[in-house]
Amino acid sequence: MDKEEAQWLLTQIDRIVSDRIEPFRSEMRSFHDETLSRFDEIYRRLDRLESAIQALAAAVKRLESEHQALTATVNQLGVAFAEDRASRKDT
Repeated sequence: MDKEEAQWLLTQIDRIVSDRIEPFRSEMRSFHDETLSRFDEIYRRLDRLESAIQALAAAVKRLESEHQALTATVNQLGVAFAEDRASRKDT
């Protein structure tokens, strides 16, 4: 086999292989694009969850603060009630 025949054979092999590989490449590109789209959606959902978690954490802190304030008020009222009751018994 001379150089010209070898070159022709390599060209034919390259064409055959390219023709068979191209559909696979196209399928892989589609798969890659679809995978990236799904990851984008996952990241969007994670961002929303992170925002919701931050909002819930802030709400819990507010509720804890309000609970402490109400507890202090109830305790003060309990003390005032006890003092009032004690003063009424003394008279």
